Formats: sequence, structure tokens, C-alpha cells
Amino acid sequence: MSINSITGAIGRMLAAMRKFVTERVKIAGRWITRLVAVPATPVMPNAGVAAEAKADLSAKTDNTHAAIRRVGGKLVQGHGLTADDLEGITPQMLRWLRVLDKPALCRVLCADEQQLRAHLRSIALIKGVCRYEAETITAMEATKRKAAVPEGRKTLREVLAEKGIHP
Repeated sequence: MSINSITGAIGRMLAAMRKFVTERVKIAGRWITRLVAVPATPVMPNAGVAAEAKADLSAKTDNTHAAIRRVGGKLVQGHGLTADDLEGITPQMLRWLRVLDKPALCRVLCADEQQLRAHLRSIALIKGVCRYEAETITAMEATKRKAAVPEGRKTLREVLAEKGIHP
């Protein structure tokens, strides 16, 4: 073995280690980002005089978008909803927001009013967010329910009911 072949082998090993370490650091970074990254609820700017100039229809849609952002922010953070939070939210909107996972809720919160309006009307969908249609929401609820309780396992409510204890 010559010194050149040994030096070459050490160089190839160091190059491979650099790539290996870089890949592992990127994977760890993505994992930590998924665990930690939850955006704060966006603050709606005070429109002031411009809000008075808007028509009733646009004011209603603004209230709807603000309500969606308010409820979506509470759901992302895992907080309970109060009656005040649900003001301006239709039952279908609430079902739709509850069926979304955290990344999809974050996309809804980060979308501007035009993107959100287009998504709600199924004109231009927000990537990674399920459609705002009754059939899609029902299908997503069924999928979520199916994933929540594996087959063969009973819920706590069912076990308590079998033992004669009613919560």
C-alpha cells in the first residue's frame, strides 16, 4: 500500500462522513420543526375608516375569515372553544376545521383572505387542505374516526357501559 492510496481512502471516508452527518442533521431538524413549529394566531389589522367603506357582503366575509382564523388558532393550540369563539362560524365550517390536521390548519391560518375565499368556494384550493364540501368533510370525519379507534378495541365509554358505570 502506498501513501497515496491511504490518503485517498481517508479523503473518501471524510467525504462520505460529511454527507452522512449532513443528512442526519437535516432529518433531526425537520423532526424538531414538526414538534415545535405551531404558528401564533395571526393578528388582523385594524381597518379603521376602510372598514366603513366596505359593503355589507364584504364585511360579512371579513368576519367569516376572522372567525375561521380565530377558531383555527384555538384548534391548533389545542384549546377548548367557547360560545364567543363560535360566533360567525357555521356548523359546516366548524366540522371542516375540526377535521383538518395541524399542518392543514396552519396552512389555513397563513392563507390570505383571497386564498381562503377561493378555497371555500372550491375555485382554487389551498395545497394540503381538504375541500370545503359536505361529502369530503363527512369522508374525512369517517377516516379520522376509523383511525382514532382501532378495530377490536373498545372506547372507555363502552367499557364503562359494560360494567354498569355511566359517565
